[in-house]
Amino acid sequence: MDAFARGLKIAAAVRADGRLGKFVSERYASWDNGIGQRVEHKQATLAELAEYVSSHPEPVIASGRQELLENILNESIC
Repeated sequence: MDAFARGLKIAAAVRADGRLGKFVSERYASWDNGIGQRVEHKQATLAELAEYVSSHPEPVIASGRQELLENILNESIC
């Protein structure tokens, strides 16, 4: 029971800190408008997606910054 209580306190601290939430919002911002929003709301057709892909250059793959996220969690655990 103590381990569950500690985990809940850590989770609350991570959430209150806001850094992870900000990261997630920034990482998936493209889903909030344009074609991403249409896909998310199941409004985009396969033809529309094919057109979008053919008319846009290759996406830039950004780092997931896994080490940063691990460090944020580790700071909260210690």
